[in-house]
Amino acid sequence: MALDFGEDMMLAIRMGLAIKENLDLATLTAEVSEVPWVTLAKYAIFALCLFSAFIASRKRG
Repeated sequence: MALDFGEDMMLAIRMGLAIKENLDLATLTAEVSEVPWVTLAKYAIFALCLFSAFIASRKRG
């Protein structure tokens, strides 16, 4: 949940910069550079949770 919130905040910051017509490439790049990594981490943790739940359910049955 924290990763999702962090990703949303990073995207909101970028959108806010673009809306204010501050289209300086260096500024936009600095604000966005970590967003893809946070997104990948979020999906990796989700996949790990699904995999763990699958393994746990197979051990019970």
